Amino acid sequence: MKFFTSAWLRSAKHDRDYKPVFESYSKHLETLKGILPDAALALATLPGLDDGIIVEASHDREQARLVLILRCGDLQVGYFDLVLTYDDAEISPIDERILARLSRSSDGDWRPDIAYHELNITTTGRIEHSLIFHPGRSFSIRCCKLEWEKIHRPNQVLPPLLDRFPGGPAMKYLNVHHGCYSRGSRRAVVPMRRRIRNG
Repeated sequence: MKFFTSAWLRSAKHDRDYKPVFESYSKHLETLKGILPDAALALATLPGLDDGIIVEASHDREQARLVLILRCGDLQVGYFDLVLTYDDAEISPIDERILARLSRSSDGDWRPDIAYHELNITTTGRIEHSLIFHPGRSFSIRCCKLEWEKIHRPNQVLPPLLDRFPGGPAMKYLNVHHGCYSRGSRRAVVPMRRRIRNG
């Protein structure tokens, strides 16, 4: 994160702490017009992402494709799944472990939710999408192509899954206490494409 950093998120208490950062990021987005695809720029200002929760992550390393599904919205704007597809995707091992921990915590008593996200362009011309979750854990994904779609959902209740990041980095403990189902759970895993459509 270059603007909405973990240190800033933890220290910001008053309006005067937020305004300069938001103004800087807005100016930054202006400089990306004509560089980032229009769809990516539209994502940067899409309402309802704050407080979003990870439904599921999937990383096909052979195809270099990463899919991230977030349950977003509220009672005012309505609830929806934001399906983010990153093609020719790169994520560092450390960031992938953070993504795994956040994903597998969506079912626990503490459900990490999105604080902010930001878009950048790397020196090699790749799109960089960074997300920071309360209370300050963040990860970044770099890709050549970023696509997204919204799918309406009736509420914020997540579908039950055995693992919210199948094939992701293994965690030392996978149990309900850590926001995941136990290894011994017999709950069926529905193929991801079907779950995206069915909620």
